[in-house]
Amino acid sequence: MKNSQTNELVPNFKDLVWVRCKEYRCLAYLDATGKWINFYTGKKLTDFVKIIG
Repeated sequence: MKNSQTNELVPNFKDLVWVRCKEYRCLAYLDATGKWINFYTGKKLTDFVKIIG
């Protein structure tokens, strides 16, 4: 799905999962290129370890 104002892909929030990184955990989703994105900050996760829920 695309944002009508910015024409960017909008994440499908039904695919949010909890992921564990090296020093924290957060809600995240996979973007269109297969990269994990932090749901709260919108930044790419570079220290992703595993899906925990």
